[in-house]
Amino acid sequence: MIRDFIDRSTNKIDIEIKFKRGAIEGWTEDDAIGFFKLRTKKTERIVVIDWSGNAIRQYETAEELVKDFVDWRFGYYVLRYQKLYDDTSYELRYQQGIKECFDKDLPSMLTDIKDKEAVVNKIEKLTLKFKLDEKQIDRIVNFPTYRWSKESYQQCKDKIKEWRAAKKEYNMLLKNHDEIWKIFRDEVVSLRNEKFVK
Repeated sequence: MIRDFIDRSTNKIDIEIKFKRGAIEGWTEDDAIGFFKLRTKKTERIVVIDWSGNAIRQYETAEELVKDFVDWRFGYYVLRYQKLYDDTSYELRYQQGIKECFDKDLPSMLTDIKDKEAVVNKIEKLTLKFKLDEKQIDRIVNFPTYRWSKESYQQCKDKIKEWRAAKKEYNMLLKNHDEIWKIFRDEVVSLRNEKFVK
């Protein structure tokens, strides 16, 4: 295809190439650039330590890296709301146990109970349906006397209402991950707008 060439390059590249007659008829500039391989695709591998810190991962594009990171990070958002749900359920049961003690008039019984073990047994019996653990029972046993008041009872009822609403919200989020994605996006956008000072 190439018949001859003349290289007149000095301070700049100047090469004249002669083709066989009719060989390049109808060529465009892009055809010539492609023929001489003057255009090359530059690739770059992105090598990072994976999110667990135990392995090395390679990515072809930055977009792949970001997508993988977002998918990994989203898993922690789901875990966050699962933990909030579990913690809320735990606190709700505790508050319901306190309310049950109020409703069953535990404060008036305390003067007739002989020792701490008997108080523990009484509270365990009263709060059986809430499946309180030892720590929660102990918290109720160590309730100061002044906390067995009408004011505390009302506070307990208010907290139960708050914990139920929070539990319902977390349960809704755990059932619908699209809502968690919205929260995730909003938090990323707010981080982008933050001014970090060194």
